[in-house]
Amino acid sequence: MRKRNAETSLTRDVIAALNALPGFLAWRSQAGMVKSRGGGWVHLAPAGTADVVGLYGPHGVFFAVETKATHQDACKCETCSAQRAWGEAVVTRGGKYMRARSVHAVLRALTEVSPDRMALP
Repeated sequence: MRKRNAETSLTRDVIAALNALPGFLAWRSQAGMVKSRGGGWVHLAPAGTADVVGLYGPHGVFFAVETKATHQDACKCETCSAQRAWGEAVVTRGGKYMRARSVHAVLRALTEVSPDRMALP
């Protein structure tokens, strides 16, 4: 059996915690391209798309959580730069976005304001 890496475990735990909250629907989002068994390429979500995306509340507020287990917040690598740009695009369009290193950080962000306003920093 393959051992899960820390970010995969964090992503799984964030999804489980969010889906346990009333009004949340969260799922894993895979970005990039993968080779299919048939040899062709399958296009996934655009580069930079957050690890966890979903909807909240009766009006379907879009939210995204980028889980971070290894890269530092100031990381300038191509992947982290694409993730920051994608997060800015989500916020500009009225969605909620955050980068998180723990489930506790996500839950804390959700409790800092009224759940109806769901402000993810």
